[in-house]
Amino acid sequence: MADLIDSLNLEVVKANGELISTRSLKRTLDFLQESIGVAVTSKAKPMPLAVLKTIRLIFLSDLNHSKNVLRLLAPPQSGRQASMEFSTVTTIPRDVDASELIQTLCESLAQEIDPRRISMLSRMLRRREKHSIAEELLLHMERTNDEVSQILHDAFGTDEALLTSAFRSLAAPLDQFRVQLIEGNTPPANEAMYSYLQTLPFRHFIQHYPKHLEATRVGGEIGVITEEAERFCQAAAHGAEHHHGPASRVFSVNSFQHLLLEHPEDICALVQKATGAPTTARQLQGHGDRVRSLLTSYAYRSFDCTDPDATVLSVYDVVAAFCSFRYQQERGEDYKPYWHGQTDQGKNPQRLFDKGLSDDQPYQHQGVMQIYLNRFYEYQTAFNGTTGSYRAWMNYQVAVLGAYQSVLDLKDITTITTGLNALNFYCVSLAKDLVIDHFRADH
Repeated sequence: MADLIDSLNLEVVKANGELISTRSLKRTLDFLQESIGVAVTSKAKPMPLAVLKTIRLIFLSDLNHSKNVLRLLAPPQSGRQASMEFSTVTTIPRDVDASELIQTLCESLAQEIDPRRISMLSRMLRRREKHSIAEELLLHMERTNDEVSQILHDAFGTDEALLTSAFRSLAAPLDQFRVQLIEGNTPPANEAMYSYLQTLPFRHFIQHYPKHLEATRVGGEIGVITEEAERFCQAAAHGAEHHHGPASRVFSVNSFQHLLLEHPEDICALVQKATGAPTTARQLQGHGDRVRSLLTSYAYRSFDCTDPDATVLSVYDVVAAFCSFRYQQERGEDYKPYWHGQTDQGKNPQRLFDKGLSDDQPYQHQGVMQIYLNRFYEYQTAFNGTTGSYRAWMNYQVAVLGAYQSVLDLKDITTITTGLNALNFYCVSLAKDLVIDHFRADH
């Protein structure tokens, strides 16, 4: 440590002539312990070169940057505010300075890590150009979740009781899923810090998402529209012997607006009954572009569909999307996107959502999109009579996030890669075993 301090005093000359001391490094040392578990004492004992170089890099970055770097990079689970809006969590960063800072730090740390190890995690995640590691982690988790969901739906069809029970059963072991490094396998400090910084946005998401999900639930009862929606579909068929029901997927992102254009009073009545909020056609027309964006996101998330002419939407889906925006307009709460060092983004979710539709600001605040998606799913599942399995499914996903956190805490690139593969295999195996056990019990 003494040699590092001497080196820093040669490198850094303060205007007031003050010398760097162990006390000057305290914030950096505290950060290393909080973020990667490296404890450094002031006792005169040799430290690994990787630790000394990591201390130097972080200390100088904090000293020379206009931002409070150590607060920006602090672990979200240490009592500080977690935010799914963290600066590097999307392809187009909101906070370019913070994004570039983290990228520069990672590049410096990577210089002394075997390139094969650096590429290992990216290959496993099937990383695409321009996507961050954090984005790919989220997509990786979603792909596995989708596989689990497909296994259960293929086995149990639309049996609401079985699906609800299945998702609950799968969540329990994942709540207990924890992994740890074998003693003596601790990675070098530079690799641990590299892994930590690359996954920091996803760590923020893990901490924030469950709270946000709970905070954005629809308040009160959702009105039952089953009979009204069925009558509307019959009337829209103009007396034809056969007609599509409200759950039939016969609309696309490009065609759904015909429902409001041709049947404004009927759609208003459905939205009004579901939300309990008096609704006019003019109000719903004002949400047209927003609903299109939301349904586009839903089509991609649920069906991996980017074709705007693909018929993946039902009457229930369209009404649910309008309900999501009408609810926010009438009684939704404020949401203020946060990340350390931000400029004020405002707190009106509708205005923030609209900013995301602008060509000048092509990113969308994650928390804002989640507000509307969460409520869309709540209305949609209420209409389809699947609220129980939906809530069990969401609880399962929260349990998966906790398991991912456990793997990321390993901070060793090889072990993280192996751990993620093992976790995904475990999730899929749990689902398959549950299905096998169910059918064995039936026979």
